[in-house]
Amino acid sequence: KRLRTYYKKLATALVKAQDPESHGWWLVMNKQYAGVEGNYLESSASAMFTYGLLAGLRRGYLDEKTFSKPAARAYNHLVNDFVTEQRCLFQGMHLSQLYIEEISANMPFAVLH
Repeated sequence: KRLRTYYKKLATALVKAQDPESHGWWLVMNKQYAGVEGNYLESSASAMFTYGLLAGLRRGYLDEKTFSKPAARAYNHLVNDFVTEQRCLFQGMHLSQLYIEEISANMPFAVLH
């Protein structure tokens, strides 16, 4: 019970720190640093925070009225802003390259169709 209380407090704080435009989280989350040079929307932490919100909703730990919109918006931010797909035909098989785009590197994940 105590851990769920901590979890709910953390989820509430994360939703408050969520960027209102992109629905992601900045590397430095203090509002006065949003958009400042050197600070950027962080994909890895945003993915973990989004997973935490969605898992809490699925398990019934978090209130849907409070957390479902921020969680859905965060998920859409990840998909729309960090994932791109390139398709090609390789030896008769369709091969998709999914790229998780980060500040300094593209990390490909190959998926055979």
